[in-house]
Amino acid sequence: MEGPIVILGLGCNLLASSLISAVILLAACSLWNKWFGNKHPGSTGYSAAPPVDGSFGDESNPFSARDLGVPERMVATDGITEPDFGHAYVTCFLASFANLAISFLARMATGVLAGDAPGVMLALQLALIPVMFLVNTFVYKARLETTFPRAMAITGLTLLIAVMILAVVAAIVGVVIVVMALAAFVPLAMSPSALACYPSVSEVITPVRSV
Repeated sequence: MEGPIVILGLGCNLLASSLISAVILLAACSLWNKWFGNKHPGSTGYSAAPPVDGSFGDESNPFSARDLGVPERMVATDGITEPDFGHAYVTCFLASFANLAISFLARMATGVLAGDAPGVMLALQLALIPVMFLVNTFVYKARLETTFPRAMAITGLTLLIAVMILAVVAAIVGVVIVVMALAAFVPLAMSPSALACYPSVSEVITPVRSV
């Protein structure tokens, strides 16, 4: 029974992590286009396809978003394609599945070759970081139809956003723990039984006077 349970757990984890990763990917694409995407002054959004005559989003461009019936903000002329949520979810699912498969195979190979030598798994995790970075980059490049450098930038931006989210969550959890600890400690410290254990002022001053 342990095998199916482990597989079910991995599947649920993969689905949930892909959901979070999709939101982060959408945020990364939006930020990239906001910072580096090139909007034409006469357009309300991004061109839906490479222009053939230098025009963007107008009647003279046969490939404009208006003619194709595609929302103009979907594609940045000098940026990253902004996918819808479904496309982003499938993209992140493929990247997560590929990383999971590579990690599983690497663990099996390491276990066969090195056994349970101390520090081996830690070294393996560190070695897999750049591999997973490249896997995400290739998946983003293929799914977002962009260049390899831009896909690398999006991968790095998603990691940066994820680290910032984890830092905020850790800070909130830390504050909650401190507040709960203080809420539990202060009433206990101020209880009559606890105050009875403290020496009174006369008990402290009398020995000093006798000396």
